[in-house]
Amino acid sequence: MTSVFSARGVSVSFGGVRALAGVDLDIESGQLVGLIGPNGAGKTTFIDAITGFVRYQGDAALGGVSLNGLPPHARARRGLARTWQTVELFDDLTVRENLTVAAKGGAAAPVDEELRLLDLEAVADAMPWELSQAARKRAGIGRALVARPRLLCLDEPAAGLDARQSNELGMLLPGIARSGTAVLLVDHDMGLVLSTCDLVVVLDSGSVIARGTPAQVRADERVIAAYLGHAAAGAA
Repeated sequence: MTSVFSARGVSVSFGGVRALAGVDLDIESGQLVGLIGPNGAGKTTFIDAITGFVRYQGDAALGGVSLNGLPPHARARRGLARTWQTVELFDDLTVRENLTVAAKGGAAAPVDEELRLLDLEAVADAMPWELSQAARKRAGIGRALVARPRLLCLDEPAAGLDARQSNELGMLLPGIARSGTAVLLVDHDMGLVLSTCDLVVVLDSGSVIARGTPAQVRADERVIAAYLGHAAAGAA
């Protein structure tokens, strides 16, 4: 596999607060990578940075070409797509139409493909307000995928879903990576991340504290301490 995305020394500060501190990350073609960590670890900030919504120091590249200094829309045109924690669909358009307006040239082929891939064919002609939360989430992912990105960043796609819906979403994500779009998954659902991802990277206080396979990360004492420490602080 070849590297489709790389980040070197990505750092973000908000005033005097260091949100990210020198984060390095490589994602290969066809790979599903999880980015996890306690609340405030810097996960969404990392996505915001590499997609151009937050200023950062360091380097980010897609397909070996630097993204530094590019606005969000230029990064999207180069093949870097994302979803947001809150799904925003066009309420006056059907699911199929929502995907079509995001497809290059309004092409039907990628729309039909993503409807199948994300199990949305049965609701393709439904309006967004008729959908379950799980279907709305999948429609949001589909709208990002129809542009055929090289990397898709998913920000909390399982938020608001119950355990069954999260599991069903998890069953769909490897298919996205196999179809040719690498995936960076940020989510608080540890079961989702650890059961679907090839590689997991763990942030704590803006820094990478562990990376490896799900089994390696699950057993890492630094990861256990970070999560237990934050849980204990919350309980106190």
